Amino acid sequence: MKKILSIISAGLLVVLAASCNKDEKATFDPSDVTAPVLGTVNVGTDVVVNYTPAVFSMDFNKDMPTYHTLGMIAVNDEKCDVTLSNAKDSGTSLKLSGKNMTAALQLRGFAIGEQVKVTVVVRASIQDPSKGVTNGYVDSEESYTFDWTLAEEPQGGSLPKHDGVRIYINNQTGWDAISLYMWGDVNDFGGGWPGVAVTGTISLGGIDWTYFDYSNEIFGLAENLIFNNNGGGTQLADYPITFEEGVVDYWLTVTAEGVEAAEAPAVGGVDPYAGWEPTEVWSVIGSIASTGNSWGQDEPMLTDGTWYVCRGIELATTDQFKFRKDHDWGTNFGAASSITDEPYVVTLGEEQEAGAGGKNLAVPADGKYDLLLNPDAGVYKIIEAQEAVAADFYAGFEDTEVWSVIGSIASTGNSWGQDEPMVTDGTWYVCRGIELATTDQFKFRKDHDWGTNFGAASSITDEPYVVTLGEEQEAGAGGKNLAVPEDGTYDLLVNPDAAVYKIIKTGDDPEL
Repeated sequence: MKKILSIISAGLLVVLAASCNKDEKATFDPSDVTAPVLGTVNVGTDVVVNYTPAVFSMDFNKDMPTYHTLGMIAVNDEKCDVTLSNAKDSGTSLKLSGKNMTAALQLRGFAIGEQVKVTVVVRASIQDPSKGVTNGYVDSEESYTFDWTLAEEPQGGSLPKHDGVRIYINNQTGWDAISLYMWGDVNDFGGGWPGVAVTGTISLGGIDWTYFDYSNEIFGLAENLIFNNNGGGTQLADYPITFEEGVVDYWLTVTAEGVEAAEAPAVGGVDPYAGWEPTEVWSVIGSIASTGNSWGQDEPMLTDGTWYVCRGIELATTDQFKFRKDHDWGTNFGAASSITDEPYVVTLGEEQEAGAGGKNLAVPADGKYDLLLNPDAGVYKIIEAQEAVAADFYAGFEDTEVWSVIGSIASTGNSWGQDEPMVTDGTWYVCRGIELATTDQFKFRKDHDWGTNFGAASSITDEPYVVTLGEEQEAGAGGKNLAVPEDGTYDLLVNPDAAVYKIIKTGDDPEL
């Protein structure tokens, strides 16, 4: 059955349409409303729902836009009625971020780690959903039920763990929907035309990546990738790729003109808010375009027990916000009591006095921010969003002149004529962040002299010897030259006392 909310006040209708006089009351007439039709649903990192728009044909709304969003009508089979106003609407699809889905469930008492059964519908109204839809809406006849596990959003700089092989794309096609079809060693791998739908999206390294998941059966296959607008008549030229054994992540940029390899986000990140826990005590509320908030919802925060943070929220200079306690206006913080400007444009990176009931806050430039509050100290701090930062695996290592790297290294102009510096913890020595091509060759040597030098193990006859990345390997005195298996940036490590070396990609944990 279509769900029709049919209470519309006459006072509102006078504003909406001059054709209704102030003594009339207007209600939705089901015969004048075509409900939205729920189409395909994709639940991954986010919830994406395709739909056919509703049509409102009552006289009083003829000049008004129709808004669509998602309605949550059941949780764990218990009926509810929640308008998920922050779903982003493309006109034919709705996208609710995983962060906002989790936040909506947290507000209903569920905790990180819990799995919840959720039922949603497409909800249409002639009211802006961010301002409430109390005066009338219509839901799709069809609903969709799925399981949702509340999880903290993976942060940029740290790659999520997953099963099988994942193809990440920076999707710049502008298509509402995109599919990935494969042919080659195995035709129709993953499914027939138009191919598989997007598994999910995730923000990493400041980019929103769309991804497709496949099983390990893809290892070793040479395939041609065809990206298309979900079979809508437009497709890109074949992109050939061989899926190497053990390589689980691939990165591509996809535009309307074609496909090219992309650089993966940095790994080995350290989350600046590691150990912080979700909280229902403090939250952020405001007029925030990116989340559809119009002073009607609480943006969730994390806490370490002293500071609270609403992290990675996208703000425009026209947005305004405040901090409040227990989802209530009884205790709220804005600008200091001495501030008369509203909104008050904050100074980024500085602790500033928080005023009880103070003026609204704003940022000086569009961007992503972390909004921090220390309510006990009565201060707040607004900073640019802190994604995971590169881990300093060599903290405490010191410069040394004892061991160095020498070789034929194009990036430094070295042609066996100079020593590349190293740092040491007294056991391991590392030449860090050096750019190497597969045509480069190198060795380790002591005291800038050839009297003591290490290369490949004495049993190795190949020169150069192509190392196995990430593994400790025997270092041979006077051994053959070393080389890397692919172009990249590397850390070159040697433990001369144990006569072993290890070559890793910069950013990977050396596991010393």
